[in-house]
Amino acid sequence: MSKKRFNSSSAAENLTEYRTVTETEVEQAISYMLKQPAIQKMINAAKELYSESDKIMQGLMEVRDISPTLGFGAREKSKIWSPYR
Repeated sequence: MSKKRFNSSSAAENLTEYRTVTETEVEQAISYMLKQPAIQKMINAAKELYSESDKIMQGLMEVRDISPTLGFGAREKSKIWSPYR
């Protein structure tokens, strides 16, 4: 049983014989897809995630301004309970 190899260049040539897609059709298809509820839900979730990430990054910037060695909202250890005061 021999297998035929797929020739992508001949497939592309064959597809152009059927129809040429215009820029307007592509834009309309993308606009249609972006209006779908499932896509809107994903976009809104991504916006929320980026917003939360921005808040975290801003917090890290504030900590870096206080102490360049600390990060992720860490605070310096209290010396009240430290045996090595």
